[in-house]
Amino acid sequence: MSIVSLHFRTFVHESEDEQKVIEAMRFATGLEEFERESSEGHHGNKIVILEGHIKDKKAVKAFFKRMPKDDVQTMLDTLEMRVDEDCFIFFRLDKQKAYLGELSMTTTDDAIAVRGKVQSYPRKLEVALKGAKEYLESFLGE
Repeated sequence: MSIVSLHFRTFVHESEDEQKVIEAMRFATGLEEFERESSEGHHGNKIVILEGHIKDKKAVKAFFKRMPKDDVQTMLDTLEMRVDEDCFIFFRLDKQKAYLGELSMTTTDDAIAVRGKVQSYPRKLEVALKGAKEYLESFLGE
């Protein structure tokens, strides 16, 4: 089993340079193009939502190979909090560090949110947790 797709999402606030956020997303995802949606914050401030998808298993694997081993270990250590009943794994990447050319997990809100689909047959949380654990552990030995 493996993680078969990744969905990336981030917000561009009025105070940010949208081109810099796009560069951060390009570095983090390896994608060139993103879905772009304009929105408005609670106080009327303009927000742009950028989203991208990786659906190719080889590209997903390449993403995890780029992740620092410490972050992969953190995912493993907190796996039960990261995988939901629908077999998705969740984590955040530091948006500022991605702009500077570094992949790094974060717990802050200034982030690129990542949702990965864990392949699971049957589709059960326990099976997804086991599969995600085995998949992520494979990146620690490389």
